[in-house]
Amino acid sequence: MSPEILDRICLLHLQGQTIRSLARQFEIPKSTLHHHVKKRLGDRPHCKQGTIAIVDEYTRSPRLSQRQRQEVRQWMVTNLDRIIEVDTAHDVRLLSSRKEQSLTNSECGRVSDFRGNLMKQRDVYAA
Repeated sequence: MSPEILDRICLLHLQGQTIRSLARQFEIPKSTLHHHVKKRLGDRPHCKQGTIAIVDEYTRSPRLSQRQRQEVRQWMVTNLDRIIEVDTAHDVRLLSSRKEQSLTNSECGRVSDFRGNLMKQRDVYAA
């Protein structure tokens, strides 16, 4: 698959078209297309980070109107190359709120466990 076709597919996907409809339209197996799109947009399960993931989470917010979602998606489509360029050029790990919460929970356990451990540490240092 050429990079130009993949770019076009990614833009259409960001505009809201499903992987299944794009696979039919471009006559590419759905699994292959899904792999390439997610790899290009940095949205594989172990790579849910970066600007695209953050903006994607933002557009799913129930507080946004349909018009606002469309405007954000249009901004992403217009600036996709620049977004990807900036995300790949810097060694900074950007996390969406959902991913940050997930990592916090996996590292610290439940909130009560975290607070309990904090209290135990405070008692040890006080003694």
